[in-house]
Amino acid sequence: MELTNHLLHRIERETAGAPAPLLRRHIEQIRAGRAAASYEVRVHAAALLLKLEGRLRSESAEAVHPPTQPDYLAPWMDLPSVDDLSLRSDFPIPPADAHSGRMDDFGMRR
Repeated sequence: MELTNHLLHRIERETAGAPAPLLRRHIEQIRAGRAAASYEVRVHAAALLLKLEGRLRSESAEAVHPPTQPDYLAPWMDLPSVDDLSLRSDFPIPPADAHSGRMDDFGMRR
């Protein structure tokens, strides 16, 4: 199909609010017909390509990549590891057999 200014104006009207597949089809059509067109039509086609490609980018969602490190609410705070807690005297770790006895509903030994 020969690319003309009339055709470019029609494409511009058709693509106002058009979905992404239609935009892609018209972009390919303009690229294919640009080589055989006159200088004036090529300039119009280049400007229209910029416009349509911008619309296509704004309609396409960018893939979301998870951050490499998790975001903490307070990144300046360091959380101690379990090994560090077991070495502290103010945070005693109960012996392994501490919960071997029967407990009532309130966590008390019977």
